[in-house]
Order: sequence, then C-alpha cells, then structure tokens
Amino acid sequence: MTAHSAFRSSNWEALGGNDSNYIFAPKGAYGKMNDSMMVTHGIFVGAIKVNQGDLRSATAAFIQRQIETNADFQVAKQPQQIDFGGQEGYVSAVAGPSAINSVMEIDMTYTTVTADGRMFYIITIAPEDEAEAYQAAFQQILRSLRFAR
Repeated sequence: MTAHSAFRSSNWEALGGNDSNYIFAPKGAYGKMNDSMMVTHGIFVGAIKVNQGDLRSATAAFIQRQIETNADFQVAKQPQQIDFGGQEGYVSAVAGPSAINSVMEIDMTYTTVTADGRMFYIITIAPEDEAEAYQAAFQQILRSLRFAR
C-alpha cells in the first residue's frame, strides 16, 4: 500500500500545495483563512533543501521555523532518532492552540533524507483530544513509505 492509496481509501482529500509541500486532510477539517490553507486535522508532506550538514540539525532548524511561524506553539518533544521507511529519521512534536478554533493541537514531525540529499518530512496534525483516534491512520501512512536509495 502506498501513502497515496491510504489517503484514497478514506475520506481524505489532496488539497494541493506547491513544489515542496503537499497537504492532505479529511473532508470538513480544512479551509482557507487569510489566503492560506488551514487544517484542524491532516498531513503536510514535502521535501526541502537544507543548509545543515546532518539530519538532526536540519530537523531542529525545521522545528524552530515551525515555532517561529506559530508563536503560540512550543516544542513538546525534542527530535528523537527513529527508523523512518527503513532509514535514519527523526520525530519531534510541537503543540499549541489551533489558529482556527483555539483547541490544543499536536503536530508530529517526521524527517529523513532523500536520495538526492533533501530533507523529506511529514507533519501529522490533530487536536490533542483526538490525536489517539488519528494515530492509526497516521501510522499506516508512515509504515507504507519506502525511499529510493
């Protein structure tokens, strides 16, 4: 199963994105606010060039940019090394009030390096009180990923 088929097999929709970021969310869990796509539940997926020499530093810098973009958020879990799609990866969490409904939101960020040297990331987003209910769907998507070497 691919991540794309995991999205298709449920009520999730691809909401577009740009050259380095794609957004997926269930129906009813997203909308536009100030010309930006906002989600209360969902996944951001992308790959970006990084300036840091190692994945841990690149992940920490990426998390710092999330905090700077969402001033009310805080790091809830520092980057920890994991196996991500059969290769080195990191997981970290930030949490804070949703800009949409002020409900406490948990954003888990998973990172690894692509064959061409970019940092691949997935950010899972869910309200704190619903995070456990979404965990199975998020884990299914994460387990389905395989990276070219």
